[in-house]
Amino acid sequence: MALALAGCSTATPLPPASDEEVPERQFTLQQVRFEERRHEQVVWRGTAQRASGDRQWMCAEQICLQRLAQSPNQASFFVRARAGTLALGEDAATFCQAVVDHPSGELHAPTARYDGKAARLDGDGPVELRFASGTTHAQGAQLFVDEGRLELLGPVLGQLGCSPAEPPSPVLAEGAD
Repeated sequence: MALALAGCSTATPLPPASDEEVPERQFTLQQVRFEERRHEQVVWRGTAQRASGDRQWMCAEQICLQRLAQSPNQASFFVRARAGTLALGEDAATFCQAVVDHPSGELHAPTARYDGKAARLDGDGPVELRFASGTTHAQGAQLFVDEGRLELLGPVLGQLGCSPAEPPSPVLAEGAD
């Protein structure tokens, strides 16, 4: 995951490092906007309230990321999290108190781990999936990025809201005799 800073409203200056001393964190930024590009195409874009790190990793707070679809089979999705660590050189991330907005629904997980090499985001449970017709709870979830598929790991418990059955049309009711 390569990091390109799109803009920062304020930055906390760090004292210059000597050749012998490397600071623990190479940068600390406020109100960060960033994106990842591959082959001149934006793959991830996002914001963080605060971020610190170096060229290898970034620890961020109040994260909102969008993963843009890269093919017709993929679906764009969002990850919002209270905090997270992005391993920039490894195409990996870990999120705390994550909410993943996906076309399948809104997945809530205490932690979520993104593995770009496997093209998968794992929600560690217990997780909750909220969607238009109900809510389910599971031990975990896996979002397969390349396929746009979300799977819940069992046992899975939930409630589905079904609309009441529509009355038969008059043509079908008459022909049923």
